[in-house]
Amino acid sequence: MKYGRAFGAGVIGGVVMSLIMAMARAMGFMGLQASREMMLGMRLGGPPNLTTWALGFSTHLMAGGIFGMPMGPYSNTRRSMIIGWSGR
Repeated sequence: MKYGRAFGAGVIGGVVMSLIMAMARAMGFMGLQASREMMLGMRLGGPPNLTTWALGFSTHLMAGGIFGMPMGPYSNTRRSMIIGWSGR
């Protein structure tokens, strides 16, 4: 099983999600003003600053990797990635 690749794919998904949310905040989409990374960092403790943001960002990436882990058994072959969860 390719758990390492699944973890890496989850981390990449977390980065892409952060970028999309940053672009949505920059465009003022739906009044988004809060940063998910900053909220996570502040939840772990600390005032809103760059260090807190970095702590939240690393937590966000780790969570993305952990959420990607259950996909490990389903990513053994290229065919399973195309078919997805159906397992045909």
